[in-house]
Amino acid sequence: MTLSPTISVFGSFFPTWLLLVVLGIVFALVVRLVCTLTKWHEALPVPVLFYAACAGIFVFGAYLACLA
Repeated sequence: MTLSPTISVFGSFFPTWLLLVVLGIVFALVVRLVCTLTKWHEALPVPVLFYAACAGIFVFGAYLACLA
């Protein structure tokens, strides 16, 4: 038994943070789609930083939830 935070995917162990980063990117894309459909995208001064922050908040929050 290992104490490292890993997830078994099809018999291969991946670090939890790696899978959460991929999910964070998907989450940021969903947020971008919602902002584009609701026209909030036009009001953002620096959209790149907003979407990166959304991805980061999701990744770090989900990682903390996995460790708890």
